[in-house]
Amino acid sequence: ASGARDFTTAPDRVAAFTQRSKDLDILAPGARITSTSLRGGFETRSGTSMASPIVAGAAVVIRQALEANGRAAEATPANILKIMKATGK
Repeated sequence: ASGARDFTTAPDRVAAFTQRSKDLDILAPGARITSTSLRGGFETRSGTSMASPIVAGAAVVIRQALEANGRAAEATPANILKIMKATGK
């Protein structure tokens, strides 16, 4: 959410503004994430716009690891999600 704020979120805790549903498969850090800014430099923001790239990056790392180990056929979206759910905290 744009402008979301949760300055009390401790490491490894779900932020107060996080969506909650039994249908969610993955949660990613999204509170007070510092990244590059479209205006140049860096900025700290919160919300899904900050969490989504973390999940996408993790998926790419898993895919690369599978391919590097001769397991490219296993690098399907469904299997990558399964690996993320099985190995993530």
